[in-house]
Amino acid sequence: MSWVVSPFHTATEHPAAMAAFLLAERCVTLVPSPSLDRSREGFQRASHRVRHFREAVESLAWTTPLWDAGVVSAEHGGRSLRESVRTALAVVNEDPALAPLRHLVNAAVFDDDDAYLEALSGDLVRGGVDPGIGIPVSVGLDLFAASNDLVVVRSAPTSVVEKAEQRAARPLGSCSVPLLAQATSDRLLEARAALGSEIDDLRAAIVSGDDPRAAAHAYSRSFELERESLLRCEDPDEPPIMQVQATLQLVEMPGDASLRASAAAARRFVPGAKSGGASVRTKSLTPTVPTIRSLIVKPLGRPASLR
Repeated sequence: MSWVVSPFHTATEHPAAMAAFLLAERCVTLVPSPSLDRSREGFQRASHRVRHFREAVESLAWTTPLWDAGVVSAEHGGRSLRESVRTALAVVNEDPALAPLRHLVNAAVFDDDDAYLEALSGDLVRGGVDPGIGIPVSVGLDLFAASNDLVVVRSAPTSVVEKAEQRAARPLGSCSVPLLAQATSDRLLEARAALGSEIDDLRAAIVSGDDPRAAAHAYSRSFELERESLLRCEDPDEPPIMQVQATLQLVEMPGDASLRASAAAARRFVPGAKSGGASVRTKSLTPTVPTIRSLIVKPLGRPASLR
């Protein structure tokens, strides 16, 4: 089973992305790319036309070995996340209950390829600050995961929207495990090979909703045996690879949780966005994607290295 990873987590090497790239069988994510010409020449031309495109590609370049190894992909079952982002925009534009979000989301940006590339690339370079981009992307991740029965990897909630989303979540199981932080793709691949059977068992326990603590204990024990090798420093000029303890919590939440939380926040905080009715439940999503499963990754304490 694939896990869906936010491009914002990937670009910033967030613990949620590190957890997914280490533990998931496969990951699918959204990457900025021209919609028509995806050749090397097409990317080069886009990098000259679109101001932040080259920087965004560079921020994701650290994952190249994971793509080459088949761990990360931009598609699942022949479908890409970009299609689901467009579906999210259509839902926002068509559902009266989501009218508050139209004050934040500029759907026209997604109709022009260069404008889309600049908007997404700029947000990736900044780490995600524009709700006009962040909302359709996060909703698109949920739609894609729900329609393909995948797991969405989430960070521990910090924003008003994230906290509202996760208040609607039903816990299915949790455990605490060591993970790698600031790791290169090559070291993640090395860890996947060294801890292969333990990772398989932990992954199976997590996604099944069974109690994962026994599998987490076995994985943690093996991680400790491999710790010195996994944290070794090969280049003193590079940031050290570190170990961080984290909780992994699998939850189930309504398929429209992100939409409802975003619309409620818009109604509350955005001037002129109070119209659209009291309810923010969507008729479009509920019959087809009633629930999604999310894995919430929460680091505990400070990362530690061998240095």
